[in-house]
Amino acid sequence: MIKKTFLFLCIFSSIFVISCGTKKDNTEVKFKINNNESFVLENFVIFLSDDKSIKTDSTTVEANSSKNISLNMEFAAKKDGNYTIEYVANGTSVSEIRGYYTNGTPLEKEILITIENNSLSWK
Repeated sequence: MIKKTFLFLCIFSSIFVISCGTKKDNTEVKFKINNNESFVLENFVIFLSDDKSIKTDSTTVEANSSKNISLNMEFAAKKDGNYTIEYVANGTSVSEIRGYYTNGTPLEKEILITIENNSLSWK
């Protein structure tokens, strides 16, 4: 009886530890930003549309270059929402709402953002 109880506790503990580790792995989304313009993108940041405290670090993306950034959503509220992208290009502030996440978890692990011809594409 004691062996069965011990075995049950070991299995339950293992499942709990594994599931907690997996959840953390599912809360990060990676962004690759391709700046195909001839100007620098300054103060580039991505945040949750309903919670500006969950955001990437502000960064600069040089002209005709790429940069990788990530967003940790581990502490996002368990609800649906969008991402807001903000940056400054040629002295003009740009803000766009794109993408979708559900239950505080990203649907994609990687997202490609391309800025080209004064527009933003999201894949």
